Amino acid sequence: MHTFDDLRLPFELFKAPTAYAAIDTEGDCTHCNCAADLRFNELCYSCFRNGLSDAALDTELGMVTRELAELGMTHGLPLSNPSEFDNFGTTAHPIDPKFPDETWFHIHVSAKW
Repeated sequence: MHTFDDLRLPFELFKAPTAYAAIDTEGDCTHCNCAADLRFNELCYSCFRNGLSDAALDTELGMVTRELAELGMTHGLPLSNPSEFDNFGTTAHPIDPKFPDETWFHIHVSAKW
């Protein structure tokens, strides 16, 4: 199975095979109208990577929205051992009283990713 890196479409936060990604089939980009073999929320790779999508996307480090991407973080993950992500940096979410045993952490990443 091909990864985005194999296709020369790098995504730092998603290294799994493209078959596991939520991508659209081939078609015209809804922004620039170019033909694309793979689309991301109906955008070609270039338009998507240039921030023209408002969609939240799932990554291996948690969901990402445009706003969070600009802040250089993901929505995060529930972690029992946040030190596993020390190479990224983490910030704990406030504890949700409905789920006091679950601690979520934002994962810090480069905004360019």
